Amino acid sequence: MYYLKTVKTFLKSCDRFIPNRFMFVKGLFNKSIQKEFPCSITDQYVVLKPGYRKGLRGTISLVRRKNDGQLFVLKMVKGQEDPNHSFANEMRSMGILQDLGLSKGNTFWAPDGESLLKTYVEGPTLTEVLRQNNNFFSENSVELEALKQLIMKLCKSSCYIGDLNSGNLIFNDQRWFIIDCGIIKYNLSYQERIERYHGRFIHRWQRHLPDDHHAQLINFLKKLFAQMSEMNNNQHHGFSETETI
Repeated sequence: MYYLKTVKTFLKSCDRFIPNRFMFVKGLFNKSIQKEFPCSITDQYVVLKPGYRKGLRGTISLVRRKNDGQLFVLKMVKGQEDPNHSFANEMRSMGILQDLGLSKGNTFWAPDGESLLKTYVEGPTLTEVLRQNNNFFSENSVELEALKQLIMKLCKSSCYIGDLNSGNLIFNDQRWFIIDCGIIKYNLSYQERIERYHGRFIHRWQRHLPDDHHAQLINFLKKLFAQMSEMNNNQHHGFSETETI
């Protein structure tokens, strides 16, 4: 009986003090956010998920604009890389992809002048779909057909998926969108892009699949790139072998 009373007393004390302790921790969290992000950003945006994605060249945070509640991803360059050079290339490539319908929303400078803001695209990544959707390679798969259309458009452009990472593809509104990309540094022909993507997509993407689905990915890409090569040989796609768009 005494033991039960002691437990009840302890639980009441928890009810009384834990909320205050939570508020204290929340206050420390907010202070750490203020130190990590410039005031020019936190004055206009609420940081919801700081650094939830980290890459070789920077970190990605989810933020919400205070005046209208719109969501954005904030990209901050780390290390010695010049943010002006990095973001200039990224804004150029995202503009090219937007013209092709492969990117969604806007990309612009953050208020601090050293970070980049992109419209947040909601949906599963290709990594998540490869891991979770057992019907991805079926004949009626909307995601697979949309991926085929994306790859065909991508090979015609001078851009590539950032690090060829399947996590940089988001499925939204029945289409795949590229959320991180770069500019191809070399003047590759259409056929050279096909050959380069073929092997690298298999290498980068099959590790997210169950072992018994590896052959399906290989067959899909082999068939697609063979079809694209044949179309290129027959029609030349209206541009020369060394032209980039």
